[in-house]
Amino acid sequence: MATELVRVPCGSHQRLRFSWGPGSELYCCAVNSSEGQLGDEESTSTAVQWDCPGPISRRIIYDAHVKYVECEQVKGDPLLRPAQLEQFCTDVGAIMDASLPDDEELFDEEAQLIAEERALWTILSLFFGGMGESDRLISQELASWLQVNAAVLLAGEGGRQLSPASLAAFESADYPELTEGYWETLQRLVCLGWTADALSLLGLHSAWAAWKSGGSLHPALAGRIRSLDAVASLLRCFPRLAGAGAAAGSPRRSAADSGAGQELSGAEEFLSYRARWQGQSALVLGEGSLWEGEHEAPCRALLACMAGDVEQSSRLATSWPELLVARLLAGHPAVGHAADLLHLVRAAAAARPPPAAGPGDAAAALSARALALLTACAGLDAQAALQACSHGASAWLSAHAALVVAQHPAGRQLESDLLAEYGCTQPEFYKLNFVSALASHEPTRSVARGYLAWCPHHGEQALHSLDKRMAAEATQCPALQGLCLPQES
Repeated sequence: MATELVRVPCGSHQRLRFSWGPGSELYCCAVNSSEGQLGDEESTSTAVQWDCPGPISRRIIYDAHVKYVECEQVKGDPLLRPAQLEQFCTDVGAIMDASLPDDEELFDEEAQLIAEERALWTILSLFFGGMGESDRLISQELASWLQVNAAVLLAGEGGRQLSPASLAAFESADYPELTEGYWETLQRLVCLGWTADALSLLGLHSAWAAWKSGGSLHPALAGRIRSLDAVASLLRCFPRLAGAGAAAGSPRRSAADSGAGQELSGAEEFLSYRARWQGQSALVLGEGSLWEGEHEAPCRALLACMAGDVEQSSRLATSWPELLVARLLAGHPAVGHAADLLHLVRAAAAARPPPAAGPGDAAAALSARALALLTACAGLDAQAALQACSHGASAWLSAHAALVVAQHPAGRQLESDLLAEYGCTQPEFYKLNFVSALASHEPTRSVARGYLAWCPHHGEQALHSLDKRMAAEATQCPALQGLCLPQES
């Protein structure tokens, strides 16, 4: 189905003439069909534009272009290319982060789109940009990815229950633990490794305030404090891999998480500590003296998740990303990039499939795109990864994703295979499409020219065409631009 950009006025006795402007722009002029007669209808001219970058996008475009050129310059050097590509992915991610408001409640439509593309960029960086290599664990990277991008990845009612606003709402209750959703939310936070949020929510339990007010002599209260303290003590020692989440950026939701838990410096040390921590959680769970009343059942469920009970950890997940991360953290911390991860991704999607995306449902559309991208990346399918990045995305993301994918051994063929209908490679095709969006606006035309320098097949011709169009635009007023070619509809 065609997308309506704008309605152009044209009377019943008029003809609409048009000419292409530079880039993604069309000049239209409605003129009387009978030459030499003015008629009753007034002639009108309209400039139609699409794929227009907004103010936030333009800042990203300017800053990322410098990094793009640096990456292109070492593309042919096998020694410098891997490190430069990883740095490029890091820098571009940081540029996107810096462009977004700190408060997610202040996101407008443009910021929301950039936040969605930031989530996709992180996945691409992990698998094709080298950021998931070295001494990193993909389970920890994906956990950080979900936490940083929770506002766009965990949509719907299930996601809203984990939002900062929903968590803060428990603070106003006299007995938060009796509030609907308290224990379920707490368990989900624990399963996702959002330790700071979990500890804050656990600290709202009314037993703590009663104990501090002198209720320590009450046997039931003392027992409840012992069980709560056992959970809190283990959460404070939650294993955390140092450096995890470098590709995902800085968490907006729980910046305190970096200080919650025990940080380990390498994958081997992390896995060893984690096994001991889970074993300790299992021992506490089996300590009968702590669990004498029915009210202790929620704490037992929390400890079961901490002890590595995959089924318990998966029970409350409301979406495939949440289910995937919960399963990775509980039972598959050392999973690799290939078949095992691909199996887990597909299993999570089968158990919690993305919702059907209706018209204007951006959250559902992103869920499907993120799943397609992660599935492609887990299998190192370069073509499918590029398709997932370009479908419904901005021209900017498509062009930069193509550069990253084409530099990976799995996507190197993209730099040599020509698209028969376009006479260029796929990365160049996406670059040219991006240049079209830039060329429509005078402030970004210098950047458009910069990208054309890296288009070996059509760059020179496109640059000549752009210069020619710009010269014509400078000498004609908009009303005449629609008449400069004898095309009509």
